[in-house]
Amino acid sequence: MLLKKTILLSTLIVFSTHWVKAQTEEFNKLIAQGRAQQAKGDFQEAINSFKKAITIEANSPIANYELASSYYSNKNFEKARAFSQKVINQKKRYLLAAYLLNGSSLNDLGKLEEANAVFKEAAKKYTHHYLLFYNLGINYYKLQNFEQSIKYTERAVFLKPLHASSHLLLAALHQVKKNQLKATLAYYFFLMLEPDTPRSLKALQELKSLLAILMNNEGGLNQSSNPFQMAKYLISKVDLEKGKKKNEMEMFVAQTKLLFRVLGSVGKKTPFPYIWQNIYTNFFYRLSKSRHLKACCYFIHQIAPNDIIKTWNEQRKNQKATTSFQYWMNKQLSRF
Repeated sequence: MLLKKTILLSTLIVFSTHWVKAQTEEFNKLIAQGRAQQAKGDFQEAINSFKKAITIEANSPIANYELASSYYSNKNFEKARAFSQKVINQKKRYLLAAYLLNGSSLNDLGKLEEANAVFKEAAKKYTHHYLLFYNLGINYYKLQNFEQSIKYTERAVFLKPLHASSHLLLAALHQVKKNQLKATLAYYFFLMLEPDTPRSLKALQELKSLLAILMNNEGGLNQSSNPFQMAKYLISKVDLEKGKKKNEMEMFVAQTKLLFRVLGSVGKKTPFPYIWQNIYTNFFYRLSKSRHLKACCYFIHQIAPNDIIKTWNEQRKNQKATTSFQYWMNKQLSRF
C-alpha cells in the first residue's frame, strides 16, 4: 500500500513539474509573440496575446506592463493606466517604465494634475531620470504654471543635456517669461542637437527674432551684477552694422560670435548659475574661440536653406568644415 502511494505521489510530482514547465513555455511564447506583434504595429493582436499570458500569470509585471503598453499604443488610455497601475502597485520589475506609461496615459486623458502626482511619486524614487522631470515640465507648461515648469525642465536639462526636447521646452518657457537671453541660448543648443526637423524651422525663426531684440539694445542698457543683464549691456555697446555691409548669414555669424564671446567674458567675472554656466555658456564660449563657429551657423540653418546657404553648402571646403564642426561638437558633447 505504501509503495502504491509513493508511486502515485511521484507520478503527481512529475506531472506537476511537466505542467508548470509547459505553462512557463506557453507564457514565454505569448510574451514573445505579443512583442513581435507590437513591433509590427498589430496592437490589437498584441493585446490578445498579452491577455492570454495574464491568464497564466495574473500578477506578472512583464505581462501587465506589455499589455498596458499595447493598450496605450492602441489609444485605449484608460486600460493602459489601469494595467500600468498594477505594475506600480507591485513595486517590482518595470516600475519606472510603468510610472512613465501611467503618467502619460493620464496626460492623454487630460488629467494633468493626476499625471503630475504620478511623476512626482516616481521622481522621489528615481531622482536622476530626466524624463520624469521633463514630463513635469511639459504638464506645468500646459497648466501655465511657468515657474514650476522652468524648475522641472532645468532639472531635466541638467540630468540629460543631450535631450533636445528639454532645451526646446526651456527656450519656449523663457521666451514666455521674456528672458530673451536664456531663451536664445536654449534655442541655439536645441538646433545643434536637432537641426533638420519641422520643429527646427520654428525654433530657428524664434531664435532670429530673439537675436534681433538682443542686438537692438532692448533691455540691456545698464550695467548689472546679474550676469544675464550684464551680457545684454555689453552687447548693446557693439554696433555690428559698422564697416563692411554684411549679408543675412554674415550678420547672423557676427551676432552669434558677439553673443558667445560676451557670455565668456561675463562668465569669468560673474559666473552664470546652474546649467547656464556648466552647459550653455562654457560650451558656446569654446565654440566662439574655435574655428567652427561659421560652420555651426550654417549647420543650424539646414532646415531653411536660402540661396546664400545653398551656395555655401555646395562648396567642398565648406562641406569639410561642416564635417569638422560635427566632429568637434560630438567630442564636446561627449563630456555630458
